[in-house]
Amino acid sequence: MDLSLNDLPLRRLCFSQASLREGIKRQIIAEVASDLSNLSTPSGKKDLVKLANNLVPFLNDPTFSSIWVALFDRLSSFAIDEEITSVFNSANQKQAELFEEKNNKTIPVSVLHRLWLAHLPCLEFTILTIIKHISTSKYCFPARIRDVLNKSFIAEVSSREPLIYQTVYRMISSISLQSDYPDILVDLLAMFCRASRQRAVGTPYQDQVHILRRPGKSAVFKSLLSTTPQSSSQPSVCHCLYELQKEWTKLMEHPEVLDDRHVQNTPPHNATVSEKCDFHDDLIDLTIEYREWVSAALDNVLICEQKYIKSCLWLILLHNKVKFNAPPYIEMEQTLLKYVYNLRSLIQVHCISMEQQKVIIAPVKTNQLSGCSHNVHDEFLGVVTVQIFVMFLFHSTSGFSAGWQICLSVRQLEMVTKYLIYHYQNLEVNPNLWKDTKRKAFRVFLNDLISRLNSEETVISAHFKSPQDEMYKILATL
Repeated sequence: MDLSLNDLPLRRLCFSQASLREGIKRQIIAEVASDLSNLSTPSGKKDLVKLANNLVPFLNDPTFSSIWVALFDRLSSFAIDEEITSVFNSANQKQAELFEEKNNKTIPVSVLHRLWLAHLPCLEFTILTIIKHISTSKYCFPARIRDVLNKSFIAEVSSREPLIYQTVYRMISSISLQSDYPDILVDLLAMFCRASRQRAVGTPYQDQVHILRRPGKSAVFKSLLSTTPQSSSQPSVCHCLYELQKEWTKLMEHPEVLDDRHVQNTPPHNATVSEKCDFHDDLIDLTIEYREWVSAALDNVLICEQKYIKSCLWLILLHNKVKFNAPPYIEMEQTLLKYVYNLRSLIQVHCISMEQQKVIIAPVKTNQLSGCSHNVHDEFLGVVTVQIFVMFLFHSTSGFSAGWQICLSVRQLEMVTKYLIYHYQNLEVNPNLWKDTKRKAFRVFLNDLISRLNSEETVISAHFKSPQDEMYKILATL
């Protein structure tokens, strides 16, 4: 067929050679995709495999999306054999390319959606690849995790398919229990859940993107946590945390009402310890799935009204038990409350004295609260103390200008640096909203941290030798 522009009838129809060819191509692809649904015989399987192998180089091309969706749909109807496995393995190789540093190609979301539903090992491959890319070092910050999630499109697909959301959550959660760095996987899990929910807003699936849990009183907490905390409306955030703790306290005092099924089937006085633990585990899982509330609690514990302090601290402690098997809650609460009240009394001080500095820095310097101890209880307290100290740096009038880095050991500086970067990225801090004096002090503070850590042989110092590292990125925004 001659598609020359010199063809007068073609010109009168306002067709160009390129547009007509593109239209014919789309029509052919649509017809092929439609015909694929009729191939269900053994001979049809061979045709499917042959077509798939020929189209593998074009898996990234959205033009062929409808064919790939139909292919994966039909291949999933056959018993898995070596030929079909080879097709899915080729798809996995294409998926792996998404994570390459300089890769700018993508696989259409509709294709990934059908691929993961058609062959579970392909979804497992993606999850393991994500974990591999964020677990290459001891420290992985939110910006890196966010980048890997975006490249994988796993949150995008999960926002459209509750079954995939459930599978991803359960798999990462299970792996975190056996991991050398469970805190990184908990971070991944929390960010995956949030990204999936954000993408589901306004879609038919927005009320389905959540983890299915046993029926019971944990539903009360889910209904409170499923709303997104707004940093601009601090009183409402703190009040919601207050309501959460009040419900928690009520149910912990009366375990017989923890589970609706238990209430229906068993006399109240026979409530078991296991039911209480099940409820407790459910609530800890909720603090991961909706961890923006934990971030809100950290962000507010030093600046909220006094009546909300315990509520903020309660959620911080509850969530951190995911990572550390902490001992009695009351003991930890008393230790940390004392530290929080000390910091709150100094948060508006413009010039901190040496005596005041000792009050602020002493718990961070103490071995028991520095993360240096092998005792789980001490390690837990160390982490939470450093997190609260970092929030003091952000919220206090003179936090970044007091020269804390001089007073801390290298190990303690590592922890402070880790959580400073983490909270900066996680809370999406905007230094442009600060006064010039605070922004300048922050810049000096970061440069001092980098110099100190680069001068020592530390694990985290490896993150400070490239202009692409997180600290330099923060400095570039100041």
